[in-house]
Amino acid sequence: MSNQVKKWILVVDDEPEIVDIVLKLLEMNFSDIAKFVSARDGVDASNRLNFQAFDLIITDLKMPKRDGNAFVDSVKNNPLNQNAPIIVLSANPDYAHKDKYPDLKILEKPIDTGALIALVRQELKLGKTDQRLEAGLLNGFVSGFAAFFKDVLNLTLNQEPPALKSAFQDILEPSFYFIRVQSGKVSTSFVFGFEKETLLKMAKKVTPEDHEVNLGKALEVCGSLILQHAIKATSAKDLHVVGRKPVIDSSQTEVKEEVTLAKREKGIIIPLSSEVGKVRIYILW
Repeated sequence: MSNQVKKWILVVDDEPEIVDIVLKLLEMNFSDIAKFVSARDGVDASNRLNFQAFDLIITDLKMPKRDGNAFVDSVKNNPLNQNAPIIVLSANPDYAHKDKYPDLKILEKPIDTGALIALVRQELKLGKTDQRLEAGLLNGFVSGFAAFFKDVLNLTLNQEPPALKSAFQDILEPSFYFIRVQSGKVSTSFVFGFEKETLLKMAKKVTPEDHEVNLGKALEVCGSLILQHAIKATSAKDLHVVGRKPVIDSSQTEVKEEVTLAKREKGIIIPLSSEVGKVRIYILW
């Protein structure tokens, strides 16, 4: 079994027998390094894009509700998945779409299983076109954060559509927990931002023994628990934490390094809401 963060592959086709064939091929050849998700049409697949990142997407073109061309456009306009490589399987491929997206890979049906396996292996090896963020790492930290809220705070998080963070864009929350991890040769920063009222309510739950609210202590406790849940969710042994720090006030000079790094890096912002208020996860590289 691989010690690395597992890849995530999405298979989209309205024909169940095609989905079964592709999934069986993937499981036979890549189950040690990847996990697989299927969708029955373009709408079903598009609905998944805001809530899960993928390292590779395999899709049909001719589908009801939303065809493959429209779905490919949805992928390319989605902050979580716009850099994911796409393999199109179609009996009537539209090569004009390849002019729009040159990195698109096309295989004609009936499926040449050998060619598909070779292409999947190639795309997983090359990785996303930005060569940065693994879907398994992103999904693990987001699900770990949600698990922390459920297990520790007994609260449910509702995920909202993600957005892109540009380089040198500020972190919106003055209080956040900064974590930097390394998986293989790639380093990624995770910033968990909390509004003050949200952090106050969380502090009362995680440090009930304190007569006075200590936000610094509460943020350190929350950050440590978030990290534990996230690492467990990724199930990777090659994941190394290379930096972590609670930031109560981003204007303080002692946290200047973490604040500068978080501001300088580009990435993705995932807003979430709960009964105690809103939080944001920034995934940065």
